[in-house]
Amino acid sequence: MSRRVDLASLGVIVLSLTVSTTALHAEVVELRNGQRIEGKLQQATSAGVFIEVGGRALTFPADQVRAIYYDQAPAVSVRSTSRTASEGVAALQAIRIKLGDGVSSKEYRALLDDLKVKTDAVRADGAVSPKVRSAVDRALGYYETAASVWDESLRRRSALIDEAVLTRLRSDRCSSLQALGSQDRGAVLQALWLCAGDAVDDAATAVK
Repeated sequence: MSRRVDLASLGVIVLSLTVSTTALHAEVVELRNGQRIEGKLQQATSAGVFIEVGGRALTFPADQVRAIYYDQAPAVSVRSTSRTASEGVAALQAIRIKLGDGVSSKEYRALLDDLKVKTDAVRADGAVSPKVRSAVDRALGYYETAASVWDESLRRRSALIDEAVLTRLRSDRCSSLQALGSQDRGAVLQALWLCAGDAVDDAATAVK
């Protein structure tokens, strides 16, 4: 069973995490901005949380981390699933990490173009399960909607999203959009990215 560790108790969990040199397998490191990163937890100290994602070492300051959800290593290896599906999910997780660092609209478009190469491959691979394909499509859909909303607000030279667009977004099944109360572009983009993140989590679970 997965366990959730709040960073408010970091002084306690640091002891349990650092006494062993064997890396723990973290299901999720949850940031305070809502972003979730899945990988292999290396260490958690008052200085920060260190996690390996796809062979890449990442560090997050402790004050940016809300919680760590961790468990034992998955019983089923990702190698037993479609490589295309695994790579597609990894690409979705990577863009989520980059969004946490902050990007411009131009950079976001470039990231989205690169992502589509991977997600198109997922759609074309008959070995990918319908459940994985559906979750990947949902995540990409939210990311594409965010790009469209961002482009339109820039075209209108307004940081506020049109009310008609908000009404349409609030009709989505994602709770982050249903609860959206601000027309601020940043808030709308964040809600869409949170919805995409939920779909990414679904895809990652289905791939295991």
